[in-house]
Amino acid sequence: MTKISTKTTTIALAAAAMAFSLATSAHAADDLRDFRINNQTQRSAVDGAWIAPAIPNTPWVQIDLSSPIGPRASREIGLAGWRAAGASCYFDVKVRMDSGNTVMFENVNLCRVLNLNITG
Repeated sequence: MTKISTKTTTIALAAAAMAFSLATSAHAADDLRDFRINNQTQRSAVDGAWIAPAIPNTPWVQIDLSSPIGPRASREIGLAGWRAAGASCYFDVKVRMDSGNTVMFENVNLCRVLNLNITG
């Protein structure tokens, strides 16, 4: 190979890698799905929930539940705002029960996981 063709090949490979990286990032954000909180407990209601990208020291954002999620009940949580922000698939979700207990779901891939089940 000559120096010119090596340089051209290097530039072409770099451009292809950049295009793949951008396509992968966009694809991941497009795959972000709404999820469901399933309260499978017998007595406690979910009275608060928060979400944050699974990045250390990221602030929690409160999820508007409108009303508590009672025992043996479910609620779908929409992620439209996170999709628009181009968020990745991985999130931490914190749920507070009316009993005072807190349940943590860490580093959840919300591009693949559709249900967060609270048992106990």
